[in-house]
Amino acid sequence: ADTEDILRILSGMPGLPIISCATYHHLKCFTLLLLHGASPDLACYKHLHIPDYVFSQCSVAHNIIKYRCPPEFIFLYREFGGNLWIKDARGQLASELTDNAPALPFLKQFQEVPVGLQSLCRLAVRRAVGGENSHRISTLGLTQKITDILTFRYVDPSQFDPDDRIQVEIYRSLTTVLNEVVEDMLTNYHPHPLGRMWQEFLRQKIREYLEYGDDLNRVDNKIEKEQETRHPEQVAGPPPPPPPMAPTPPKPKILRFPGAEGQRIIT
Repeated sequence: ADTEDILRILSGMPGLPIISCATYHHLKCFTLLLLHGASPDLACYKHLHIPDYVFSQCSVAHNIIKYRCPPEFIFLYREFGGNLWIKDARGQLASELTDNAPALPFLKQFQEVPVGLQSLCRLAVRRAVGGENSHRISTLGLTQKITDILTFRYVDPSQFDPDDRIQVEIYRSLTTVLNEVVEDMLTNYHPHPLGRMWQEFLRQKIREYLEYGDDLNRVDNKIEKEQETRHPEQVAGPPPPPPPMAPTPPKPKILRFPGAEGQRIIT
């Protein structure tokens, strides 16, 4: 299922889950979201006529550079189809934000070299299969080599310089993280029972957005009117049970002091 809450974006609340992962350098979580179908940018929502400033404030590439993420983040962002040419509100590319960031040399290199044919084919196949079905690629009866490429188990070593120690470490890190996440998806992935219900709700909200334009208040008013026509118990549920009875207060106790019985009180 798509992990992006497009409704938050349409309501003017910026931020994507993968941006949060990049901000706090959670590489494994970043990889998991992308493998489960998270969009690296908002290109798949172009039909919603999202303003340009929303695209810029949701730019993963800018956050990778701004928060000094390791180079692995920009590599994954590019391999999953992320746009490296998004500009922010000041008209700057991510590569123009600073001169000192761990991922900056690789970002500039990726901007000069087109994406490889293997990566483009992998993206096309995964889009055809669908993000919610990407964990089933291993059941398609393909050869092991092709399956490894499509599931990101295989990282092309030709993209890294074997004489550069830093690039060798990046290659090893990517291979380890991708294989761990893919293996976990194959053995421990269980679709949530409410996932399809949420996806249908999301599609319905997008249809309403396309029908009413960017007037989200009108959509909310429509939902409120639909709720007003229903029985109160259907809207708010059954009334809560009565509160429990208050406990009986304890009886006061008489304090007795040993040896005080029978003594006279001197006044």
